[in-house]
Amino acid sequence: MAIKPIPLIILLVVCCLAVSALATTNKNLDSSGYHGDQIGNNIIQASSEDSVYIICDKLYLHQEPVEKSACLRLLTYGEEAQLISASDGWLQVNYVFMNDNEVQSVSGWLDSDYCVCAAAYYIAMHPTQIRIAPKADASLICYIDTYDSLRVLYEIDDYYCVSINGAVGFVEKESGQED
Repeated sequence: MAIKPIPLIILLVVCCLAVSALATTNKNLDSSGYHGDQIGNNIIQASSEDSVYIICDKLYLHQEPVEKSACLRLLTYGEEAQLISASDGWLQVNYVFMNDNEVQSVSGWLDSDYCVCAAAYYIAMHPTQIRIAPKADASLICYIDTYDSLRVLYEIDDYYCVSINGAVGFVEKESGQED
């Protein structure tokens, strides 16, 4: 899985937002400055519990929590917003973005079926198989390289369901601990 380069301006905004978030809250902040929890040898809770991440290719931010309401903005895979509230399958969020070199924000509603809150990440400790179903004999979707990270959607038996560029796959929980 190749990592796409992040435009410098977006990286700068994300870093500023992260510093701001750390300055206003000390949830899960240890003496090293790491914001998150180790959940296992290969799973890291890397975001605030108020963060919402887009897990599909494109998702509209709506003015109201109904499909036919006005669209305020188009969000893409991996983008983050801050959770305000939840109601009947919709998440009210605040989305921060750059517009003409200025940081701006807009509040609206996202369909919760295409988002994940407080994302945990699977970190591969060696090249790892991603399968189409949570079974050892299920077909392979792909391999990921050592230290690649994938967003965890949920756990099922001995597997994590992970997001791979908007698709879903399964990785064995123990695969990150083998040499």
